[in-house]
Amino acid sequence: MNKVKTIFSALINSLIFRLLLIALGPLILIGRFLIHGKVLFWGTPSLQFIPWWVEGLRQIREGAVPLWNAFNGMGAPLLANYQTAFFYPPNLVLYLFYSLWSVEGLAWGFTFLAMLHLIWAGWGMLYFLKQLGASPFAQVIGGLAYALGGYLVGRLEFYSMIWTASWLPWIIGYGERLLSSNEFKKQTGIFLFLRWAPVFAFLFSCQWLAGHAQLSWYTLVFVIIWIASRSFSMHQWRGLLRAGILLGFVGILAGLISAIQLFPTAEYLLHSQRSSEYGYDDAVVYSYWPWRFLTLFAPDLFGNPGMGNYWGYASYWEDAAYIGLIPVGLAFSTLRGVLSRRYIHPWLTRKQVSGLWLGVVIFFILALGKNTPVFPFLYHYVPTFNLFQAPSRWMLLVVFLLIILASAGIDSWKHPFGKGLYWLRLGTAGAFAITLGAAVASLVFQNIRLTFIFSTAIMGFWALLGGVFTLVIPWFEKKGGESVWQILVILAVGADLLLAGWNLNPVVSVDFYSEMTSSETVLKAKTSAGRVFLSDAEEYFLKFKRFFRFQDYRAIEPWIHLKSTLLPNTNLYSRIPSAVNFDPFVPKYYSEWMKALNQRDEDQATVLLPWMGVAVWEKLDGASPLGVRFDEIALPVQVAWFSCAQSAPDSAQWVMQMLVEKREVKGPLLLASDSGASCLLEDVVLIHAQLNASEIEVVSPGAGWVYFSQVFYPGWQAWVDGQVQPIYRANYAFMAVYSPREGARIELKYNPASFRFGKLLSILGIILWGIWVGGWVCYNQRQKG
Repeated sequence: MNKVKTIFSALINSLIFRLLLIALGPLILIGRFLIHGKVLFWGTPSLQFIPWWVEGLRQIREGAVPLWNAFNGMGAPLLANYQTAFFYPPNLVLYLFYSLWSVEGLAWGFTFLAMLHLIWAGWGMLYFLKQLGASPFAQVIGGLAYALGGYLVGRLEFYSMIWTASWLPWIIGYGERLLSSNEFKKQTGIFLFLRWAPVFAFLFSCQWLAGHAQLSWYTLVFVIIWIASRSFSMHQWRGLLRAGILLGFVGILAGLISAIQLFPTAEYLLHSQRSSEYGYDDAVVYSYWPWRFLTLFAPDLFGNPGMGNYWGYASYWEDAAYIGLIPVGLAFSTLRGVLSRRYIHPWLTRKQVSGLWLGVVIFFILALGKNTPVFPFLYHYVPTFNLFQAPSRWMLLVVFLLIILASAGIDSWKHPFGKGLYWLRLGTAGAFAITLGAAVASLVFQNIRLTFIFSTAIMGFWALLGGVFTLVIPWFEKKGGESVWQILVILAVGADLLLAGWNLNPVVSVDFYSEMTSSETVLKAKTSAGRVFLSDAEEYFLKFKRFFRFQDYRAIEPWIHLKSTLLPNTNLYSRIPSAVNFDPFVPKYYSEWMKALNQRDEDQATVLLPWMGVAVWEKLDGASPLGVRFDEIALPVQVAWFSCAQSAPDSAQWVMQMLVEKREVKGPLLLASDSGASCLLEDVVLIHAQLNASEIEVVSPGAGWVYFSQVFYPGWQAWVDGQVQPIYRANYAFMAVYSPREGARIELKYNPASFRFGKLLSILGIILWGIWVGGWVCYNQRQKG
């Protein structure tokens, strides 16, 4: 028996064993899919991330840099789309998977990376708690709570969010290690920067390249607050100044390394529909629903979409924040010591615990969004609050702080005595009564929602188990089996979290991504002359009422029908051009044009669609086996020559009205009064050229204007007979180039300066980073010598 105790004690104190315990949860949760050839697909994987990468990797195979997506939205930047994360280091494995197994390998690789990032997030939390001084037992519980908690598992299909959130504990942990080191207190000058800056810059660079600006910004804000408060409390003003200077240098270096992504993204933001702010109504729609606070204790109280019975506000995942009943209970147990002023803890002071709870309250209020006056005020008057949607995502920091408090509670977890023991026994009995009462209620009260009953019963069970664990502490201590007790608690917490997240991530066979549907085959031929159009209303129906229903993740028809309906951006799998774009950013003029277009009736839209190069109009059709039909549009204009052009007001509605009324408008309506062309009202001449690349070449049939039904966006350059010429904005949202003669050769190429400049800065940043690392190695060698 003593030998068994010794083995368990050695295991819990072994770093490798602790890492394996944390890794086991994601391996069970996601690995079960991978070994059976199943992959994530629900929502953004099949509509955004994998289509983006399929197109990007195809362009790389063709010898091009994936700068432009010509197949969605009449053209849009691809690499500048931040969430593609083409330069995120761990995503390099996706290039390998795609080269070996094509689209199936890419889809499998994304799911594999999702699992690895959950593990990495849990290991990061373990590392951070270790720097704080938490026990090995608390480190494992904290790592499990972060890796398998509702915030990450509930959002697992949002790859960029998972990638970004996984670096938060590593960045904070490294900062804590820096502040706690004797070197920070004693060393100054170049040594401090040589020793700490390279790793810090690497961690920040990885997060900034991971693809989610909102969580990266939250992390940066949190890191600044954490390091400022900790450096001041530990080292006073001198430490605060030193930490500030170091963070400044680290930020500059990380910014240089990430510039190849950040600069094109910044340009895209400035020319997108979100250039000034995210509209208030859109920004606050995913505010944390106050009643979901109860799901911190019972995650499925309002149902679970994986089981088809979610009935709460908005989406399940945006408010998901469950970290396990035992951990959250232990987090709240720290309030007792703070309020009674008798708090004793080995690695957190009462003041620090009070500060952590203050942070929980502040970030929770921010997450509530429109449900309090605080966020609306910040949205209107404080910069950056109007740039992001979903205030509920502030819950990431609430979860992070609760896990720290839970770890503090774990290391203060003891068998009570006196009145404490009385209340513990009473509470344990109450937990049993809750479980039993919920079972009885399911039989007696038919008008109570079953989600309340089942979720309450499960909560009662875990509360009962927590009470039992507390009551048996003396017995395990007497037998010398504390490590056995700790492993039993770890297994219970892991089981709780796995049960909560078991149905939250629907999967399909990997063949889904490669299988070609009959409608795709037909449309491939039909769209040789132009694009497919789908109205906003019908896209919304297909996306949220038919396929991706927030209340029920389960399929009501074969998932392959999703690709048959060509819901954007699934058109990228077969490279069928679509006038619709499902990206977080879209070009500003495109957004305003589409908004105006969707306000027009069908007859007016029929006149406007050819100017967009639309050849096929997809419409809902209950009589069709697929629920949609594809009507062909006559004479779509992709590239056309006009002998004249007219100036026009800078208004999408005005331009549309002119086109609809057919007032002798034969040429494009330019928004440039200095075109110098007289309008002769000649007939249009269509030029056969596919807008399917970032380079376009046509030959003009005469002096006049060549119109391209491709969205106007900076970075495009035009050459006429080898001479650089301006590109005009035509028909409000599109492009036109003046041709001075018949036979003139016009070339268009997308070559944004933001990418070229960002690439040079990244090369410079990597060189500086290498010099920095080399300097540290040389310094160490000299010290040893």
